[in-house]
Formats: sequence, structure tokens, C-alpha cells
Amino acid sequence: MISLMARGVRVGRKLSERCRFLLTLIYALFSAPEKSFRPSRGRVTFQAFSTIYICDEDEEMEIAKSVRVSAYKTISGNKEGVTNPAAACALILLHTWSPQPAETSTHGAGPKPTFLWVLCSYGGLAAQGYGNQPQLMLTGVQGTIFPAPNFNPMMDAQMLGGALQGFECDKDLLIDILTQRCNAQRLMIAEAYQSMYGRDLIGVLKEQLSDHFKDVMVGLMYPPPSYDAHELWHAMKGAGTDENCLIDILASRTNGEIFQMREAYCLQYNNNLQEDIHSETSGHFRDTLMNLVQGTRQEGYTDPAMAAQDAMVLWEACQQKTGAHKTMLQMILCNKSYQQLWLVFQEFQNISGQDIVDAINDCYDGYFQQLLVAIVLCVRDKPAYFAYRLHGAIHDFGFHNKTVIRILIARSEIDLMTIRTRYKERYGKSLFHDIRHFASGHYKKALLAICAGDTEDC
Repeated sequence: MISLMARGVRVGRKLSERCRFLLTLIYALFSAPEKSFRPSRGRVTFQAFSTIYICDEDEEMEIAKSVRVSAYKTISGNKEGVTNPAAACALILLHTWSPQPAETSTHGAGPKPTFLWVLCSYGGLAAQGYGNQPQLMLTGVQGTIFPAPNFNPMMDAQMLGGALQGFECDKDLLIDILTQRCNAQRLMIAEAYQSMYGRDLIGVLKEQLSDHFKDVMVGLMYPPPSYDAHELWHAMKGAGTDENCLIDILASRTNGEIFQMREAYCLQYNNNLQEDIHSETSGHFRDTLMNLVQGTRQEGYTDPAMAAQDAMVLWEACQQKTGAHKTMLQMILCNKSYQQLWLVFQEFQNISGQDIVDAINDCYDGYFQQLLVAIVLCVRDKPAYFAYRLHGAIHDFGFHNKTVIRILIARSEIDLMTIRTRYKERYGKSLFHDIRHFASGHYKKALLAICAGDTEDC
């Protein structure tokens, strides 16, 4: 396939958009001039594409040039690693892909790649998408888990094999390995473990471990979309529904993340996520969740004139509270871009003299009210929202383990460091401090390793 593109032969429409984009990316790196390719120790982001149309040979060449220039400008570091772009490209794992129809995408028809999180080490380079999150670029949010240098999946797998043998497994070693590797590296360890021992690592962890410590170690082994799917499945299966889990996940995820989550849910459980949400929830709470799970929020679009109209609709919805007004309220909050909603909330303040969160709290109640507030808080500052949720899970509910585990794992490579900062700013004590004083044993040690606190946090 590479040779076809290198000779300028048009790949054509028979291939999927995803496949043709991947071929273009590979071609861009393979055709780059031979020069030192020095990946960073940490992870970096680049937006080589905002919209991409792969239609003919000329366009493909222009896209390839754009990829090559952007990649070489962005991927740099102070450690010698992969020295050949072809070798680096062979190790790239492209996850994020969120095609949107023309009527829902502000960028036009066609596929829309989002961010590539470039994860590098001595032995390899992998990229994993986390959706189109402008906040990550604008505010410098940061996770707590990064790719381990000198990474050797075979050696880690062998060490895990020894740690998991016998009746008393070496929990300290499990923590040291699994919390100090990024998700892409943990997946490579799982593959090496499978080939070395002929067993699934997640299955072995479930057999050997117990209680909340098992939940942490197993949770770390899922790719992000699969972990979200896992949490949603367990939130809805059996008697009762964990509505707060549904709120935390669906109110905070991007279009790309929701798309991947739906795919993972179907593959893992052979169920349709939308159908399960519809059957396990009710009322306007269900309607709002169903809207969010479509993953059709506008991205990057703003219209100041429309913001005033939307603010008036929100104000009327808070005043009259009819079914029709509730529907209009959730349609605005679920479908407008984050940038547009910032303008809407400002206009709402001007019209009503009241903050939108206060207005929602005054007018609505139950899970519908909690979901609306969660959406607003995520629009304003997602790390601050998760800091609020963690504080409530630790202090208000007598340490709600599932919530703490879910947030720490899901945000560990996205914005957990920023969540820690917001937590300390708002509540005076560090997240590390509170976990240390409310959890215990190896479970506590695992959570603290993910949290990655500093000495002064103790």
C-alpha cells in the first residue's frame, strides 16, 4: 500500500476514510527526508489537521506535506530515540477517529481527526487520541502518568508473571509497574504477557486480586474507551442504576471519546449503549443523556448574535419549566460548542442577573438538575468539575470508592495534575493528602501512585 502511494497511484474510494487517512499519514512520515527523529520523553500534541478531505492525488500530496511539516516541527526532545521515521511510523497506534455528517459538523463533511497524543520511549512510539479538547491546548492541562523511559514490555511482562505466581502476589511490584506506565505501554505489556504465558493479564489480575485494589489494577489495563464502556455497563447492569457514573462520563466526554465509547461498548458487551441508557433511565434525565451519547456537539463554532437568543431560551426554561422548555434547555446545553456556551452563559448573566448554575439549582431537582449542572461545569472548567466530584466522593459519601477510582484512572493521562491543582485551590488540602487519610493498604498506595503527589502534599 505504501508503494502505491509513493508512486502516486490514487488509492481511490474503495478504502475507508480511516484507512486512506492512515495511509496518508504513513506516506508523510516515510517520505520525509532522512534525518534524526527525536521523540520527546513526555507526551506532546499536534493538530496537523482540523479538517481533512482525501479526494484525489493532488490533495493527498498536500495533506502529506502538511503532516510531515507539522510532525517535524512538533515532535522534538532531548533524548535519542527512534532515528528513522519509518520505524517510528510503524509503531504509531491511531485511535481517535470521529467522522461527522455535514449537518452536524462545523468543519464540513468528511472525517475529522482530532488530537494525537504522541507517547514516546526508548523502545517505541505510540499515539492515542483523546478527542477534540481545545482546553488541553489553551490552558496547559496535564496528566500525572507519562510514558516510562527505557520501556521494555517483555521484561515488564516477565516481572508481572513472577509477581502473580503463588498465593501471595507481589502487590508492590504490580503497583510499581502498572502505575508507572502509560496506557499504550500497559497494552503492550498485556500483549507480551499473553504471548509469554498464554493467559490474559486482565483475567489473571481478576483471579489473584480482590476488593478495590483489584478494581484499580484491572481498570488501568483497559484502553480509555473500553474503560468508559466498562464503567457504564456496570453502572446500568443489575438492580438499580448508578446515575452519577452516567453523569460523570457522558457530561464530560468529547464527540470523539463518545464515538469510541459506543464502539467499545458494542464490542465488549454486544449491546447498544443508547438502547441500554434508554431502558435504564427515564424522563428528561434520559432525554438529556440520549442527546449527549449521540456525540454531535458542535466544535469550535461561535455566533454572538445567537448566544443572546439561546440565553433568552435558557432564562425562559428556568422560569416556566414546561416539558417543551426543558427540551429546549437540554438541546442547547448538549449541542452547542463549548465556545458558544461560554457566550450564552455570559448573556444569561446579563439577562437574568443570576449565574446559570444557580438558576438551574433553583428551578430543577433530581438527576436532571445534576446532569445540567455537570454539563455547565464541564464547559467552564473540566478539571474543576472533577475536583468537585472527588471532594464530594471523599468527604460527602464516606469515601465513595468507585467514583474516586473511576476519575483517577480516566483522567490520569489527560488532566489529573490540573485536577490536583484545582482541588488544592478550592479546598485547601491536597488530593494526595485526602486520599492518604481516607484509604488504606495497597489500595491507598495504588491511588497515591496514580495521583502522583509531591512531598508537600503529605
